[in-house]
Amino acid sequence: MYRSRSPSLSTSPDTTPSVYVGNRNPALAERLELLEQRQRLRQEADRQQERIRAVTEQLGNVGARTSVVDIVRTKKPARKKRTLGTLKGKIQVLDPDWWKPMTEDEVEDFLAGRG
Repeated sequence: MYRSRSPSLSTSPDTTPSVYVGNRNPALAERLELLEQRQRLRQEADRQQERIRAVTEQLGNVGARTSVVDIVRTKKPARKKRTLGTLKGKIQVLDPDWWKPMTEDEVEDFLAGRG
């Protein structure tokens, strides 16, 4: 049986024509598959752009300077601003040396529960 060196085109009803290569050159088959994928991705991107245009038209005649969504806050928050330092004078320090390490006697008393 005679085989031609050029790939034969086969078409399916739901896709674009694809090239049948067979087992003779897998690198070429992979390259053609990548090209078909690229074409499908471009078609999908075009469809999405068309959907965006349709939605933009449905929104009406929105001016270019009218914002639809605030990405950065444009209004001031409704709650009051926090004030720090309001507990001044209300906190009582019972042991001013609380940060110093304990002595051996204090550790033994603490572990024994004599506190």
